[in-house]
Amino acid sequence: MPTESARQALAILRDGSQFQWYVIPLLAFVFYVYTVEVEKCK
Repeated sequence: MPTESARQALAILRDGSQFQWYVIPLLAFVFYVYTVEVEKCK
């Protein structure tokens, strides 16, 4: 049986409202810039 604190942590992880959707386009932009810079060095 999980402890009360473990149950609270799981509830927070499963809560979709905690996710910040701006992270996905930001990571995509960083990945794009990184790949462009790597191609320049070749």
